[in-house]
Amino acid sequence: MIKLVILAVINTVVSIIAGVSVSLWIAKFTAEPAFFLSAGLMAYIVIFFVMAKIFFRILGIRHIRKYRMMIYAAGSLMMVILITGFLLPYHAPHEASIVVKGQQRWDLPSGSKIAYVHLSSDKASSRPPIIFLHGGPGVADMAGDSRYFGQLTSEGFDVYVYDEVGSGHSSRLKDVRGYTVDRDVEDLEFIRQKIGTDKIILIGHSYGGEIAAHYMSKYGSHVEKAVFISPGPINPKDTSSANLINRLTFTEKLPVYKELFAPRAIMTYGLLQVNPDAAHHFAGDKEMDARYDKLYAKVLPALHAKGKPHGPKLSNLGFYVSQVSFTPWAKPQPDIRHALSKSDTESLIIKASADYLSWSSAIDYKKALRNSTLIYFPDAGHNVYQDLPNEVMAVLKAFLTDRPLPVEAYKGINPPADYEGVH
Repeated sequence: MIKLVILAVINTVVSIIAGVSVSLWIAKFTAEPAFFLSAGLMAYIVIFFVMAKIFFRILGIRHIRKYRMMIYAAGSLMMVILITGFLLPYHAPHEASIVVKGQQRWDLPSGSKIAYVHLSSDKASSRPPIIFLHGGPGVADMAGDSRYFGQLTSEGFDVYVYDEVGSGHSSRLKDVRGYTVDRDVEDLEFIRQKIGTDKIILIGHSYGGEIAAHYMSKYGSHVEKAVFISPGPINPKDTSSANLINRLTFTEKLPVYKELFAPRAIMTYGLLQVNPDAAHHFAGDKEMDARYDKLYAKVLPALHAKGKPHGPKLSNLGFYVSQVSFTPWAKPQPDIRHALSKSDTESLIIKASADYLSWSSAIDYKKALRNSTLIYFPDAGHNVYQDLPNEVMAVLKAFLTDRPLPVEAYKGINPPADYEGVH
């Protein structure tokens, strides 16, 4: 009986792997779920029953009806579970994304429909406008970011906060392979033209820092000043973006893995690797954005220093814009460090002790941008401006208005002793 159970488990596992593999292989040639899922189901059925007959022969029970019926029943039950897990879309309680007062939309020549808010200065000034670029990709928080960076209007700046394409209230793309940093850079240039200004000030957080850096490498003459907050890597060999989950404790990781290893989620991730169109047809933006909202809420502790309040629970985040960069279809990022070394733009780099990104990701900016200053904040995480809002805002106001910085610049290249991330 024990041998029968062991062989039944082996049969089921092998059949599942075969069925999923066939589905993924067929998905290379067609994006229609009806075709690749049907092929996978047929493969599962054939493999399961063929292997079952072989095992019956090996165990000498091919004529014992009750054992055969037990195996067939187990296989049928597993098939129903798989069909249910793969076919039933994920449904989360509807949480309406906050619409910010004064929210508007740009229709850009690229085809992107960009939601934004313009916060006007309460004093007459000739200062260039500030454009804030959020991170992720796909993690838009227009409500929170407009409240925070809107404080800069008191210094005479107009501030623009927008949701990058594929996230928040902005449009999604039909072809998810279109989500690239190059498109984000071109959208930013179109936005500058929409605003009608020759000079802009860029503040980029995380992936937003990457957009700002790539923009400067191409359109640097339009950038008056730049601020990089916990900036994403500009060295194509830096893979520290994958370190996020490593900052979670074991108990914090469990609910994350529960979300990641749901059958339909696994299938979607797998399809993304072989054919992004098939993934998008299988599980659309509404479904996967809702799943991403839930997953993001579970990784929030990794974005903050221990003991700090977590950032807000966000909704309407962008799953596909976030994940397509981790697929074989993603366009390799160019190494822009040499191009940035030609820039004289005054730049500020902010790095925190509990950032999950590598120390090198910030130092690469410092080395490339010859007119840059690095500020290091202990006891803060990747979302440093949420962990230390007053301290970061004081630095921003001083830097942007050419006043002395309230904290001393970090002069070294090596990480300080209390830096918690990878080097």
